Formats: sequence, structure tokens, C-alpha cells
Amino acid sequence: MKKLLAIDMDGTLLNWRKQISKRSINTLLRVQEDGNIVVLASGRSYERLIKYANKIKLKEYGGYMATLNGSTIFNVKTGEILRNSAFDYEVLKELFHFLDELNVDYSIYKKDTIYEGENSKFLYRIYRKLTRKSLKHVNYIFTENVEVNKVIINEKKSKLEEIQRNILAKFNDRVEVSITSFLSIEITAKNGSKGFAILDIAERLGIDKENIWSFGNHGNDISMFKISGRSIAVKNSVDKLKALATDITDSNNNDGVAKYLEENLLHLDKGKQ
Repeated sequence: MKKLLAIDMDGTLLNWRKQISKRSINTLLRVQEDGNIVVLASGRSYERLIKYANKIKLKEYGGYMATLNGSTIFNVKTGEILRNSAFDYEVLKELFHFLDELNVDYSIYKKDTIYEGENSKFLYRIYRKLTRKSLKHVNYIFTENVEVNKVIINEKKSKLEEIQRNILAKFNDRVEVSITSFLSIEITAKNGSKGFAILDIAERLGIDKENIWSFGNHGNDISMFKISGRSIAVKNSVDKLKALATDITDSNNNDGVAKYLEENLLHLDKGKQ
């Protein structure tokens, strides 16, 4: 039975150089040649993910991308957007007001512009100015009719869990909230999660949950671990994700995803890898 392989990027498939190693590329090509489906599931946007999809030939093999933490699903072969979960403006306005009250730094990244909230911190603001052509206040989102799929909060590690709890208490099931690094939280619209996206793709392909294998390293991978037959955490994962994993593999810098697939799906002897 073919597998649906849902693979996170940063900290999981990508090494510290933000590259897919030659070994990982070759392994992913082999599993796709055998009829398995690969989904790159990432917090990255389409523009920042497609180059990696091309390296492992997702277009040729009929793979998918779940971008912006699962908010948008792309069929790479056809170029079709299968689902897009953007924020309702009323929810977004309420969210911005609440984040301002919490006095946190938050922003929305678009192709050439970053929109930021009232409490922009100096160092993050400098970084934003260096990475985008334009920096604007979030109010311009509504006047310019900008579609928003993800809001990023940047704060101290010690504050992240409390901020996450406060947002969930206020908005309940109207948003998805994940701690995605040691300095950030990412908020998406309802059902804008990796888990929901992977289930959507699996249902379209007639693949049951037992044949979904998910690979991840951080909080935004929790939702897809919960719906997978196998959930594989790389060695460098946060403890909260490791606790949910069915298996632990080597780190992202030591080809953990490739090693697991070689041993458990391709059934290669270590001397033949």
C-alpha cells in the first residue's frame, strides 16, 4: 500500500544550510518512484517552498505542498490550489486588537511587504527592513484588501506558552495557534493547520490514516502527528513533539528523514544506501 509522506522542512528535512542533502534528494526520488506520495508541509509560503519541490521532482511524481502551516494546499503537478484558508477580516481585526493589548510584536509577511502591529520591537523591525521592500502598519491590510493566511508573533521564549494560552482562551476554535521556534508563534485561520491539510490530501487520494507518515520537529507539526499512522520526530525535535511520536530518527543535519525511509520503507541494507 502506498504511503502519504508528510514532511516538514525547516529543522526536519532541511539541514542547517537550509538545503536538502543529496542523500535526502535521492531517497525521496526513490520512494516516489515506488508510488508513494510526498507532501512538503511547511510554514513557508509557496514562493519560498517551490524550489525545494522542484529539487525532488514533485511535479513529475504528483506531489503536493501544504504551505503557511497547512493554510493552502497546492497540487504541484497541475498548479491547482486545492484549498485556501484565509482569515475573515472581522476575526483578523479582533486578533490584531487583542495582540496590541498583549503588547506583543506581530507581523504579516507578503511577497514585497511586511505589515506590522503597534508594538514592533527594534531588532525585529531592523530585520524586516532588510528583508522586504516595504514596511507598513497592519491597518493597510484592510484598505489594500490583502489576503492574510498567517500572523507571526516574535517574543522571548519565556513568554511564548503564556501568549499561546491567552490567544486560545480568547479565540477558542476560531484560530489555530502553534509555537514554531524558540522565538515565535504562528497563528492561522480555523482549519489552517498541517494536520487538516494532510487529511484533506489523503481523502482526495483515498489513503487511510494508517498509511500517513509524518515527519517533524516543532509545535506546528503536532496537528499532523495526531492524524498519522506513523509520526516520526527528528532527534533535534522539541520534547513536546517527541512525546507524541511513534518513532524517533536521526537529526535534520544527519539525514534523519532519509535514514528512516531507507530502513522502513525502502528496506535498504545500511551498506547499500
